[in-house]
Amino acid sequence: MIEFTKDGKCVIEIKDDVINIQDNYAQRTYEIEKMHKSNYDMVDDTLYYVDRNGRLKSMKLTKRGTFEQSEEFVYKPIFKIIDDKIRFIASFYPQRVIVVGNNGQTYEFDCQETVAEYALKYDEYTKRWLFIYERSDGTFRTLVFGEKDILVDNTTWKYSVTPLSGICFAGNTIYQPGNQEIIGLNIATNNTKSFPCKVVAENSHLEFINGGFTITNADKVYRFGN
Repeated sequence: MIEFTKDGKCVIEIKDDVINIQDNYAQRTYEIEKMHKSNYDMVDDTLYYVDRNGRLKSMKLTKRGTFEQSEEFVYKPIFKIIDDKIRFIASFYPQRVIVVGNNGQTYEFDCQETVAEYALKYDEYTKRWLFIYERSDGTFRTLVFGEKDILVDNTTWKYSVTPLSGICFAGNTIYQPGNQEIIGLNIATNNTKSFPCKVVAENSHLEFINGGFTITNADKVYRFGN
């Protein structure tokens, strides 16, 4: 996986065990060790990764150099960072998951199955996190995290999108791409509504931005709605 800073001056190559950084400001290349096949995130010019001691770290890449700081200890984590206050950091301990969410709010839930695939999305309208994961038997578990509590924990909803990360979450509604349609599931009412969109396929990637959808396909990006 390759990432870049906003100005393209730093190139970050993510591998299973190391991160290679080509710093064109300082005209040098260096290597950082990371936990084997661990998650990472890139937010603007800051790289978040897990070191081999199990600590989540942030590294800001600038023309004045790199600035690194330790965040917290994690265990087999899945995480997404929006900024210093809006974040979702889940540590998957044996049979139990501990989540550190927005403003340091913590949650816990039981988890005794293997996570085969997952989607982690933030709803900017309701300030809630959505976490969906596929279990080894092909079923899905859907969790929605509110300000202080887990609001939804559902194992009956089904998803056909491939990959699962192609869904989006906005206004309390989970949107998934289908065969020439977008399917919306309202988590409050449990009602489903679909509307036609010829450019959408089950492998499209959806984002809800400024009142409409950005639809990313393998060959082209489309705008649908507002």
